[in-house]
Amino acid sequence: FGIPAIDTMLGGGLARDALHEIAATGEAHLPAAAGFALAVAKRVAPSPRLFWVSEDMAFAESGVPHGAGLDAFGLAPEQLVMVSTTHRRDLLWAMEEELRCGATTAVIGEMRANAIDGVAIRRLSLAAAESGTLALLLRTEPPGDASTAATRWVVGAASSIVPDTPRVAAQLVRNRRGPTGTWIL
Repeated sequence: FGIPAIDTMLGGGLARDALHEIAATGEAHLPAAAGFALAVAKRVAPSPRLFWVSEDMAFAESGVPHGAGLDAFGLAPEQLVMVSTTHRRDLLWAMEEELRCGATTAVIGEMRANAIDGVAIRRLSLAAAESGTLALLLRTEPPGDASTAATRWVVGAASSIVPDTPRVAAQLVRNRRGPTGTWIL
């Protein structure tokens, strides 16, 4: 993250060869959680190559990243490949295949609410570890299911102090390396 307090809690920073879950505090906060995911993915490499796969209803309900928004994160639209799937199993399959191919620096999977099969989460964790690729699972609300993810974050929008400067409230609720915490970023 480049923020000593967070990097220390994470044992030196966010593990790049692992699966991390990012959940919005609720549907209305999904843009803040998506922005957090993009910011994390951007930190992986100076010129990242991102793969974003989503359930088709996610794009219909929440929209898609826009060129101007990507530019605000320092990302060019050509650095992002977006895929829409009809079924959750296809989303999880696409994430795993992209993680295993090693062509990208980060894979983001966006899905609606509901539990995920523990075997699928384990497969994503293993694929990320084997390829050294960052995997981010973006969810519309905090899940109650068990996970093998290295971290689980709950993210919502926070009041801005400076106009046109977005802020998020990020809560680390699960950390395989140790402590948890809450920050305004």
